[in-house]
Amino acid sequence: MSKIIGSRQAFIDCSNVPPIDRFEKDFKFDIKHQEIIKRMSGSLSGKYCIYKNPNYDHEKETNKKQRQIFKDCIEQTIIFLHNIKALKPVTFKVRQITLWQKAFNLEPFYEGINVSLNSMLIKHHFPSMYAQIMKGEIYSHVGLSDVKEGILYTMEYLKKMELLKDVDTVIKNKEVKEWVDTQYKKSKEKQNGNEDKKNK
Repeated sequence: MSKIIGSRQAFIDCSNVPPIDRFEKDFKFDIKHQEIIKRMSGSLSGKYCIYKNPNYDHEKETNKKQRQIFKDCIEQTIIFLHNIKALKPVTFKVRQITLWQKAFNLEPFYEGINVSLNSMLIKHHFPSMYAQIMKGEIYSHVGLSDVKEGILYTMEYLKKMELLKDVDTVIKNKEVKEWVDTQYKKSKEKQNGNEDKKNK
């Protein structure tokens, strides 16, 4: 089952943002973030779930998997932004989220985070497809689209509701420096490992 990526998605002109590791530990979301996750997940499921009125077990299972992917993408996005202290406090009542068509312009730093989250989450949910994509294969698959939409809508919602901090402020946070340094170290270790294999 495949579909074309929605035309709503913006062309991404992003800064060179390092990879993002999946957050596997327990994370305690505050009540407002829980509400955003619940409402965004519901809106995405209502729009993109393949079977609108599932009658068979395989249809129900497909919808369940899609909802799980949406929820995971939203959660991982919020967790990462929280961990680098990029989120402002939510001071308003979180109401039903109506999805929009026109893409928002995110700053290159946040576009880069969007791209890195997308790569990490595709690798987690669709490892075999991710491996082929890294070899240059091109895929149009409903699952890949779900990952992209889950992250991008969440990022755009946070931007729309003015919950993302100014980039110049965020990049000065020690948490961002630690993230960049950690990924740089991993990259060097991988590079050295590959060189060692070539020399053997």
